Order: sequence, then structure tokens, then C-alpha cells
Amino acid sequence: MLYNFYNKIHSQNGEDGIIEYLLSKCNFINKNCIEIGVFDGVECNTANLIKNKNFNGVLIDQHSDFNYDFYEKTNYKFLKKYLETDNISNFFIENKLISHYDVFSLDIDGIDYWILKEIIDKNLLTASIIVLEYQDIIGPELSITIPNIKNFNHTNYDCYEGPNYCGASLKAYINLLKENYVFVGCEPSGFNGFFMNKLHNFSINLELKDISSCFEIEKVKHGMLNRWHRTKELEWITV
Repeated sequence: MLYNFYNKIHSQNGEDGIIEYLLSKCNFINKNCIEIGVFDGVECNTANLIKNKNFNGVLIDQHSDFNYDFYEKTNYKFLKKYLETDNISNFFIENKLISHYDVFSLDIDGIDYWILKEIIDKNLLTASIIVLEYQDIIGPELSITIPNIKNFNHTNYDCYEGPNYCGASLKAYINLLKENYVFVGCEPSGFNGFFMNKLHNFSINLELKDISSCFEIEKVKHGMLNRWHRTKELEWITV
């Protein structure tokens, strides 16, 4: 299983080890990474690459709590921005972010699906590896997301044991990315899914992994049982 390679250095749930493993299977690396949704940047999916692997990193978040000292003497750029579908294209163009990245990570507890769709539709970036936080409490069967709500804030909705109305299901992301990316697994807590670019050459066999194992994790099963019913009657869009 992919999550056997987990190792927590600066990530939340051992994503560091999985990312390093997947990068070791890439036949070309340009040492560029980008992450949307980093809060203060201390615990995120690309911090290890920037601090310990000499990657050039772009870190984006709407909050002002970014820890600049943590990234001292590294090659990074922090950009403060609340991203929505109607501003992301200009934001990428103005900041010269349209590029290929070895790793792209997205986790904003919001309209993540619509932000990703805009990135894909407008070809704002390509990536060898994509890391996405999915709404695990939905389960493996439904391909759904919250609507594209302007100025969305998940704290305006039920947050029992975590944000329950935000993001999208894992199946929704698999369907969105299926043309060029393949799902290869999740990390041990079942928060983040990993996708690899089918158009690139990798030294491993890329095939769609059975997603059911990601929903057999105890934490995830607890969420499906105790949290999903709290918001499932709200508006969800089938995609």
C-alpha cells in the first residue's frame, strides 16, 4: 500500500515520505513545487521539499500568519491571496506561476473542486504529482462537491469534529482528473489522495487503485458514520 511509505517531517499525516517515494519514481524532476492552502507554512505538504530538498516553492494562503523565519535561506515565495474561480487565472498570470511543477498540493477547506477545475480547464499548471485533500466522510461511491459558493467559509456550517461541508469526494477528483492523472493511493489517515500524471514517464506501473481501502481506515469510518449525516442534506453537486 502507498501509505506504507509515510514519513512525517513537516507534513501533517506522513505525506512527506509518500511524496519522496513518488518523486523517486519520476524520470524527470525540475525541483519546483506549489501548494495552495498552507496556513503558516510550518506543517504542509511541500515544506520538506523546500527546506530539505532544495526545491523552489510557491506557497499560497489567504491568512497572514505565514512563518517567514521557518523558510529562512530557502528558495520560496509566499503569496497571500483568497483564491476563487473568478480571480485565479489573473493571479497565476500576474505572478508568473503558469508552469510545470513536480508537486502540486491543494487544501483550502472550501471550493477546492472548483479551484482545481479552473486550473485544469485553463491549463494554469501541470504537475507530475498532485496531492488533494478530499472529503473522506462522504465515502467511496458518490462523485459530489459543494457548489461554487463565492466567499465560502466552512466555519459558517457544521464543524463537528472537523469541517463537514467543504471540498469534494475522492471519486469527484478522480473523475475530474481522469484524462491525464491516475489515483495511486492515500496516506494513513485517509485525508489526502495522490495522483500521478499519466503523460509522464515513471518507473512504476500507473494504474487506478481500488479506492475502497481508503475508506476502511478507522478514522474515516468514524467520520462516515458520525459526521456525514450532519451535512449530507445540504446542497451537494454531482460531478
